[in-house]
Amino acid sequence: MAVSLLFQILNYHGNDVCEDWLVVVTSISQLSQLTSNGTREEENIGSNLSRLGKYSTSLNVDSLKHLLSSLIKLSSTSDLRVGTGNSNVFGSLLFQSTRKSLQSTKLSTSANDYQNLPFVLVAMLAVSLENNERFNCFAEDVMSHFSDQASENESDVVRTFSLDVISHMITSTLVSGNSQTSQISRKSLLEPLCRSIEATKNVDAAELGLTKLKQIIEDGYNLTAAWSTIISALTAIAERLPNSGNGDWGGCCAIAFGCLKLIVGGKYSYL
Repeated sequence: MAVSLLFQILNYHGNDVCEDWLVVVTSISQLSQLTSNGTREEENIGSNLSRLGKYSTSLNVDSLKHLLSSLIKLSSTSDLRVGTGNSNVFGSLLFQSTRKSLQSTKLSTSANDYQNLPFVLVAMLAVSLENNERFNCFAEDVMSHFSDQASENESDVVRTFSLDVISHMITSTLVSGNSQTSQISRKSLLEPLCRSIEATKNVDAAELGLTKLKQIIEDGYNLTAAWSTIISALTAIAERLPNSGNGDWGGCCAIAFGCLKLIVGGKYSYL
């Protein structure tokens, strides 16, 4: 009942919550970690949590920014460990809907790993997906946060998921024709992915990031304005190879070279 009441209050006064969104999302995140016994009340909690993304579409721009910034702050100050078993049982409906929304992207995160991701990251994705028409209002902050997770998080599952999210946001924006997303420059759009490739010390993250970057180039989008950003990330991989002592970076160099061949060849420059 308390959760239902909370969402009723948010429904009527969500645009007045402002900085207190951090309290709300912290409480919701803690709820998602409870173990369910299958009662009717618990099903109602899960149902409410699953509607967080859809609910956020009714917020004005300022409130939406406060909600997402609170999710980012909570994510930044939390120990984002991957759960096990039914640790996210209350958030399972939300997890299922967001994973389905990402199906247009070639997901690298397995279904089993996905259901055990930190709730706060999946909630952030759900809110972002539902507010795609207003993506330019929060794109920089959200994509920058996922870029940090992709390059720095200790969990390989979180790194993989973050790269899936960045890739999806890039491609969905590139194919979108609405006036909001078209305001985002190609350079700004590609920077989070390129930065994660350039900054990470994890071979798996660099290789997956490069693979996704190569696919974006091969898809034939006009990336002329982003070439300098892309090439900077590719050359950073080549420069790292002689001094790399934490894994085999040979595969990364091969993919980076493949990207350079596509760029130099010019086939995809102006499509």
